Amino acid sequence: MLVTAHDAFNYFGRRYGFEVRGIQGLSTESEAGVSDIEALVALLVERRIPAVFVETTVADRNIRALISGAAARGHAVAIGGSLFSDAMGPSGAYEGTYIGMIDHNVTTIARALGGRAPERGMEGRLAPPRPAAP
Repeated sequence: MLVTAHDAFNYFGRRYGFEVRGIQGLSTESEAGVSDIEALVALLVERRIPAVFVETTVADRNIRALISGAAARGHAVAIGGSLFSDAMGPSGAYEGTYIGMIDHNVTTIARALGGRAPERGMEGRLAPPRPAAP
């Protein structure tokens, strides 16, 4: 299961067999309600999901609320990394290309959810991972 700040990854889930849950809807302007957060926290705890993901274009406040809620129920959830959802990476960087963006997202998701992927991506060109903020 892939849990992100908003529903930008449904295409990814359909293509690769992931169930995708976003705190917000497709619009980054909509606000999630307390019941939305509580329902996702319950799901994280029930399914023992190890990581949730922030997005480069969306504030991480709601993701941090998920992590706190799961911790209050005795389940540790980490920020699995930052995904590119509505924009690619920096101009001039590998992640600033479409292939680099996909490589970054897939590598980040796979590694955070317990899969195996090369640390620097499929072509070894990803920027070195930065430690997640506490």
